[in-house]
Amino acid sequence: MAEDFPKLNGTGEELTEKQLKWGYWFTAHRLQLYKGLIWFFIIFDILLGGYNLYSWGDYLFFGYFNDQKLLTDIRTSSLNFQSLQEHFAAKPIVVEGSVSFPLGDKTDALVLLRNPNNNFFVKFDYTFLLNGQVLERQSSFLLPGELKYLAQLGIKGGGEINFNLVGTSWHRISTRELVNPQKFIAERLQFETSETQTFREPYNHLTFNVQNNSFYNYWQADFLVLLKNYETIIGVEKLALDNFNAGEKRPVDLRIEGGLNPNNIQLVPDLNVFDEAIYKR
Repeated sequence: MAEDFPKLNGTGEELTEKQLKWGYWFTAHRLQLYKGLIWFFIIFDILLGGYNLYSWGDYLFFGYFNDQKLLTDIRTSSLNFQSLQEHFAAKPIVVEGSVSFPLGDKTDALVLLRNPNNNFFVKFDYTFLLNGQVLERQSSFLLPGELKYLAQLGIKGGGEINFNLVGTSWHRISTRELVNPQKFIAERLQFETSETQTFREPYNHLTFNVQNNSFYNYWQADFLVLLKNYETIIGVEKLALDNFNAGEKRPVDLRIEGGLNPNNIQLVPDLNVFDEAIYKR
């Protein structure tokens, strides 16, 4: 009879009693396990949804206003940074005043400029204008903190004279390279005049001495000579002294306009002391 049934090939392993009990328990409780898993996901979704609702509510009532405050603080910080930049940036050149001196069919023009920055050197272009007409474009500079006259002589014609700055290029003087720019400048611009006299024969002219009291030799020292009656400026001339050495006293004979009779002069140096090319070595 047993021969009527085919032989079944097993796995070669027999189930233990523990495995049989586990299989029976799992089969008997499979429905409960399925329901428990469903309830787990339901509770998880409820908790997750509740947390999301709490987070959105917290943002709507608190976070949104905190973000707005943060944006305001950022804008304020940006404005403060801009103000800080403006505070440390170079202040513009100040035009202190101008004057013109009619001399027959010509006019001499004089303007006073000031660099309000003690740690900035500036190069710039400028023009004078006669009755609104732009004259020759010229270049100059201002040392840190310098109060300086510029002049244009022999302008043909008469009328209203104006001054216009065309462009500026600022250069910060680093304190690591130069601790005291004012001292540096003062040590190099030590010039003194003496024995000033005015003569009308054989032509109208001034004689005076210029002494270089600095320790520096210059290839060419340029000056404006302001002609004064006491403290009032009545005219202006230009002066250039070649090979002007330290300690040297140089006699000057300067021709001036016939109608002028100054009793005083002021010598205004026009030397870029930061340019190494001006010094004789």
